[in-house]
Amino acid sequence: MVEPGRFSIGDVLSDSFGVLGRNFAPFFLLSLIISAPGIIYTYMLINSGGGGSTFDQLKITLIEMLLGSIVTAVVVFGTVQDLRGQRASLGACISRGVTLVFPIFAVILLQAILIGIGLIALIIPGLIIMTVLWVAIPAAVIERPGVIASLGRSATLTKGARWPIFGILFLVAIAAIAIGWVLEKTLIPVPLYSVDGLTNFLLVSWVVDALFSAFTAILAAVGYYHLRMQKEGVEIETLAAVFD
Repeated sequence: MVEPGRFSIGDVLSDSFGVLGRNFAPFFLLSLIISAPGIIYTYMLINSGGGGSTFDQLKITLIEMLLGSIVTAVVVFGTVQDLRGQRASLGACISRGVTLVFPIFAVILLQAILIGIGLIALIIPGLIIMTVLWVAIPAAVIERPGVIASLGRSATLTKGARWPIFGILFLVAIAAIAIGWVLEKTLIPVPLYSVDGLTNFLLVSWVVDALFSAFTAILAAVGYYHLRMQKEGVEIETLAAVFD
């Protein structure tokens, strides 16, 4: 149970792993399926000799962000349903994700631009922006205030809890790097520049990215709920009522 006035790294991680454990198969499968077109396009582009130009990289990035926006909306919806003790069907999750794809894509794109500018400016401003905007996407999915207002809503909710939030993001980033490194070393035994090496690399990237896309969406949704409870005393049924 979330305690009003208290935001804890341990509580957020514990609840997030609980949601992941109860929904691992559907969330991971949905993330794999939704992100598959991006991996296929990247493979075809690189295998045909492309992928190296700035324009090709931009296309790949935008496709990944667009597909990622669907994954995020799907998983945030499913997470809220899980927290209220209900199991969302795959059809309902996908329906929600498709409906919200464009506003979520706009939020993700604007986040990426702001964080990118911040990272260029000596890195630390980018990390601060990343922390401040952590729950912009759950806010966009659940409250639907608009793109700019979602960013402002995240800034309001994260105020006073940004060090713990940074701690969560740091732990997840370290885990992602470590797991990705181990899997790549284990599952990519041939040189990356070979056809088999490229195929294995993209397959490992697909699996790892799908898993962490699902988990980071769960984490942001759980964090959003904890922040709403901490600052506004909002119970999960009230928060989830927008989906009824």
